[in-house]
Amino acid sequence: MKTLRLLLLVSFAVAFSFTSVAQIRFGVKGGVNIAKATFDVANVEDNFAVDNLTGFQLGPTMEAMLPGIGIGVDVGLIYSQRGFKLTDRSDGQEASTRMGYIDLPVNLKWKFGIPIVKVYLTAGPYISLKVSQNSDLSSLAEKGSAILDDVKAKSFSAGLNFGMGVEVFKHLQVGANYGLGLTEDYKSDKPKVGDLFHPKSSLWSITAAYYF
Repeated sequence: MKTLRLLLLVSFAVAFSFTSVAQIRFGVKGGVNIAKATFDVANVEDNFAVDNLTGFQLGPTMEAMLPGIGIGVDVGLIYSQRGFKLTDRSDGQEASTRMGYIDLPVNLKWKFGIPIVKVYLTAGPYISLKVSQNSDLSSLAEKGSAILDDVKAKSFSAGLNFGMGVEVFKHLQVGANYGLGLTEDYKSDKPKVGDLFHPKSSLWSITAAYYF
């Protein structure tokens, strides 16, 4: 966790230092999220199939690029939906939990190619603050895992982004991103269970951004 905090501090420092000498553009980004959680507690995945949950993301973004070398940063303030879905292995009954987060990604960006079409690569940390949670997991709580009756998303999470895409006509960027969760995103307050409950999330996103 200390390493992650240091990486976040360094990333924010680099991002702000870029803004003093870089060419800055503002835009809006939206896309589709495909999220999944993994659990360390055996009786969750023994009794239930953990499936992908589809959501969306939308929000403002800023790109700051150093002139002439194609290196810069992009920063966003994105509303993002993610969570997970469970399917009872015995009868196929489904339930899910869906959270809304405000994400703050800070990515190093490298663009290369010709002016009309450029390829870009991104990587960097993100932090997420939970703003909502909707869940019907209690409907499965009596079917094999008492943990499910008390699963809650934590208010803070963080991880690393890795992405690539294409920029066309200098304004439109279309890409794919993988978010690797480094924190435990969910918790259970039940006695003894909480010590064993260490779920983390991963997120694939297909996005489009338009810069003005």
